[in-house]
Amino acid sequence: DSGLDDNASNIVGRTQVSYDDWFDILYRFRLDEADLDIGRSEVLSRFTLDRLSFGLNYAYFDAKEETSSNPSGQDFNEISSDGTFRLTNTWSLQGYT
Repeated sequence: DSGLDDNASNIVGRTQVSYDDWFDILYRFRLDEADLDIGRSEVLSRFTLDRLSFGLNYAYFDAKEETSSNPSGQDFNEISSDGTFRLTNTWSLQGYT
């Protein structure tokens, strides 16, 4: 359901904190308008030290959230990480989990 037929929709928000070029953290959420239940919650972080960069992410999707990330119809939690090593300005190595 898109929510376009109703006068109310979900409550969404986002906040981000950055420090210089070496640290970023982002939090996004979606709350149900009726009971304020958390439908989606995501934390994304990035740490950069010179040519090396790491990311660590957490995502939660409520069973009610109908997304391609949650096709099972159950509450869904995911932790992912990535790393990048910049070899030159045009070449880098990357790894993901």
